[in-house]
Amino acid sequence: MSIDKLGHELIIDHDSIPGFMEAMTMPYPVSDNSMMEQVVPGDEIRADLKVEGERISIDKIEVIKKAMPAGTLVPKPMHVPQTGEQVPNFALINQSGQPIRFSEYRGKTL
Repeated sequence: MSIDKLGHELIIDHDSIPGFMEAMTMPYPVSDNSMMEQVVPGDEIRADLKVEGERISIDKIEVIKKAMPAGTLVPKPMHVPQTGEQVPNFALINQSGQPIRFSEYRGKTL
């Protein structure tokens, strides 16, 4: 799903691991930071987990299927608006099937 190089973690959406944990999305620390260079968000991987008490980390990783062809740019992270930032104009379809635009409501309380 994503790579947190500063936190030394891969955020992974994984299937259930029978007898261990249900399917979920969670961060996994990596035992070797070079593993983060092998993957991009969206890759399908197989990994070995190292369990030490309560701590679970990725010990080995294998890319099964690449998310995008080599040389493709990774999408930019989603922009999180800041307080005071202007909302861009966008259109939605109302319950009557008519398009409404955000700009129609500028200056009004919604």
